[in-house]
Amino acid sequence: MTTYQQTFDFWGQRLTIKCSDAVWLQNITDYISLATVSGAGTSDNTLTFQVAPASEAEQLLPLPEERYKVFSSCWDEPPVYSRLDIYVHDEMRYGDWSGFGRYRVDTARGQVSAVAYSDCTMPSAYQLVFLAESPLRRLMPDAFFVHAGCLSVNGQGILLCGPSGAGKSTATFALLQAGIPTLTDEAAFIRKTPGGYEAQSLGRVVKVRQNAIQKFFPNLANRPARFEGAGEYYYPIDSLPNGTGINRTDLRAVIAVRQSHVRDSRLERVSPLQVVNAVFPVTLFELDEERRTAKFHKLVDMLNDVECYQLHFGTDMDNFAACMQAWAAVSR
Repeated sequence: MTTYQQTFDFWGQRLTIKCSDAVWLQNITDYISLATVSGAGTSDNTLTFQVAPASEAEQLLPLPEERYKVFSSCWDEPPVYSRLDIYVHDEMRYGDWSGFGRYRVDTARGQVSAVAYSDCTMPSAYQLVFLAESPLRRLMPDAFFVHAGCLSVNGQGILLCGPSGAGKSTATFALLQAGIPTLTDEAAFIRKTPGGYEAQSLGRVVKVRQNAIQKFFPNLANRPARFEGAGEYYYPIDSLPNGTGINRTDLRAVIAVRQSHVRDSRLERVSPLQVVNAVFPVTLFELDEERRTAKFHKLVDMLNDVECYQLHFGTDMDNFAACMQAWAAVSR
């Protein structure tokens, strides 16, 4: 069987992605924001990605016995309808997404194996998130994941946080179209540095729902998306008007997004306690109690160390972008 592969700079380490399908390797390359690396060399991390019908999954990547299942939950939030079962056995972690595929993570060896179902009826972007980006997060032991949009406004990194439907993706997209360098609308990774905190991203694609395009971004109505389906459209950041993709920035602020339903946006400095509901619990999911406790303390430390704001997110996207640029222009 032919294997296609590409090697990337995984923030100072080498990550080699091997795939049984050339089109899918291109999909992964289009999705992730890591720089490619040329030349021979031993990789510290490997993602082996196979594409096959669901009927072949157990042969290609068998799951442990039922007694090793540690978590099971249904995701029935439109447009995703799936069941996630997680197994832990012999220091291996397995994720089984019904209808999408399955993966295995060996953090000790820096190896991820995944099978994407070729007969999946959902957008391939979901398979990239569930089966490539999500397990790769576990190969970043010194960083912690935050469910948030992330941009660099005049060199000042911000996290846009909030529960589903708060407007994170719309706010991120509005700033992106205003020419503000963008890391992600969905998943940021935070590392503590000697000078503060650094935010990073794995994905180079942003998602916009059809109703948001109709309401706020009509200029995208006839622009082809890289991935699409179920009323959602995924665009590579650099392919959009004024879009500039980056994959790291120094973090200045955590911003809780709340839709105000008035024209003008307003930013209000608040205490860390007032943004907790925007950051927790959506970002704290960890099955292992020790890891969950460690992540909780890292998040608390971050909120205490950076500026915290409440964004009253208005309906005029140009006004919102101007509001954020004016904020970033003020010296700390």
